[in-house]
Amino acid sequence: MAVALVVEDDAALRIIYNRILTQLGFDVVAVDTAIDGIEQLHAITPDILFLDMRLPGSLDGNDVLNFILDHPNLHCLPIVVVSTNHYTFDGVTSSLNLSFVQKPILPKDIKALAQQVSPSQAC
Repeated sequence: MAVALVVEDDAALRIIYNRILTQLGFDVVAVDTAIDGIEQLHAITPDILFLDMRLPGSLDGNDVLNFILDHPNLHCLPIVVVSTNHYTFDGVTSSLNLSFVQKPILPKDIKALAQQVSPSQAC
């Protein structure tokens, strides 16, 4: 079964992700902090990551991206950056499989992005 990791601090939005992604056949792991997201990336290799950039605590979405950059086995991971602010990614992050969606993310966008993913796809 494909696995989706959702790193989002908005509880209502996590419920929406869970409902949509579960309907698409994903096993969903949803956490609300960057620290928990990084811990999950140590434990599992998801097939897609939905990543909020502004998260509570001392770490944020940039720290999750830096963790992924430090782990080449995660560079192919499809990452959907979801934020209220538009982000311009530098040359270092260009080696990652990044998409950007401005909040509010719509259920149809979650579905469309998730449907583009093949379980355990290789680079």
